[in-house]
Amino acid sequence: MVLVPFSCFGIFVVYSGWLTYVFLVLQIFEFLGCILLIVSIWLQKSLLVICFLIADIMCIIWYLVNSIIDMVNGEILAGVLMIFIIFLLIYFWICVLSWFIELRQQEEEN
Repeated sequence: MVLVPFSCFGIFVVYSGWLTYVFLVLQIFEFLGCILLIVSIWLQKSLLVICFLIADIMCIIWYLVNSIIDMVNGEILAGVLMIFIIFLLIYFWICVLSWFIELRQQEEEN
């Protein structure tokens, strides 16, 4: 059993077994996507943004499944908090998608 920090809100989630590794791989992939997103601002390359978009969709699905499991297990507050985080992730995903579309248009013009 491993205590893993959940997002940037200071909440800790306990995962055991293979879920620990899935969560850690997903978080590492999302972290790399964030770094590539920052690099895409300087290099103006749309290909770098795709990693973040894919990783964020996987995180949204992961958190959605976890929020449903939490609510079924009676942890209503944790489930509601995760749903709030999901809405934030969706909002940021839409913002990054608009950045991706803008970069694609700039690349097509050049």
